[in-house]
Amino acid sequence: MRPPLALVVLAISAFSIARHRNPFGTIDVQRINVVEPNGTLRMVISDPARFPGAIVKGKQYPFNRHTAGMLF
Repeated sequence: MRPPLALVVLAISAFSIARHRNPFGTIDVQRINVVEPNGTLRMVISDPARFPGAIVKGKQYPFNRHTAGMLF
């Protein structure tokens, strides 16, 4: 038994769309948060104004940073 032509065309087009990517030249953001599914903050990329405080055992404490960066 042969599959219908529409099903074959749909399968081929789905794979060709999946390989296509849109490259970004520039992305402007103020802060990027990477969080666990339960909401736990795991990584921050930010400028000094939006950087979080020091995080110890899940609790955030005030801490003044003067540089931008990544916090794991």
